[in-house]
Amino acid sequence: PIFSTFFLICLLSSVGLPGLNGFIGEILCLFGVFQSNSVYATLAVSTVILAAAYLLWMFQRVMHGPITNEKIRSFKDLNLREIIYLSPIIIMIVWMGIYPRPFLSKMKPSVEALLHQIKTHEGYFPPKAGIDDSSSPKIFKLFPSAEWPEENKEENKL
Repeated sequence: PIFSTFFLICLLSSVGLPGLNGFIGEILCLFGVFQSNSVYATLAVSTVILAAAYLLWMFQRVMHGPITNEKIRSFKDLNLREIIYLSPIIIMIVWMGIYPRPFLSKMKPSVEALLHQIKTHEGYFPPKAGIDDSSSPKIFKLFPSAEWPEENKEENKL
């Protein structure tokens, strides 16, 4: 019963249950998709629902279904050492779900910089002399003529 409790908490986090860390990620992604395209948002919500149904069905079969392999009958529940190892993970899952601000605030500067780049089409850093640019991802070659304006050069550095 202890293992299945730990497993269920992790599963519910993956489903996106409010109060657990998976909810925060899912809701932020869905809000972003809804703002850009309602068709994709509808598809995203339907996949979230299908994933939740599948994961709950899987949990029911794995934890409450018939034992099909006799070797599993001899498995013991978690011992104290395993509980101690898994407890910090569960604590973090709940903490990130109830109070995500410390984790989201770490992302804020990079998210704002990314949004600025998307809105202004800035963000291309021309290669310095003598540096081979052939291995750069194509995304960095989208704006080959872009230069940082001199007055904002320091502000625009990532």
